Amino acid sequence: MLSFPIENGIVASFARPGGNATGLTVLSEELNGKRLELLKEAAPKVTRIGVLSNLANPTQPLGWKEIQAAAQGLGLKLHSLGVRSQGF
Repeated sequence: MLSFPIENGIVASFARPGGNATGLTVLSEELNGKRLELLKEAAPKVTRIGVLSNLANPTQPLGWKEIQAAAQGLGLKLHSLGVRSQGF
């Protein structure tokens, strides 16, 4: 499952995807800003946030850019914590 269908060339646009592309994801990167806003509202004194990310996911850099922009607007500092395997 890829999160950025336009950027990954799966569809031409959301309005006119073309072809036979359908799908659904609950992990929408577009909501990262809202998630950070809610976190900041729930814990107003928070200034630093750790973000777990799957480094094997090819769309991870795009999601990271979006969450960084949202964090900057809220005055938050992010720390990326990359995960490469499922082992504990």
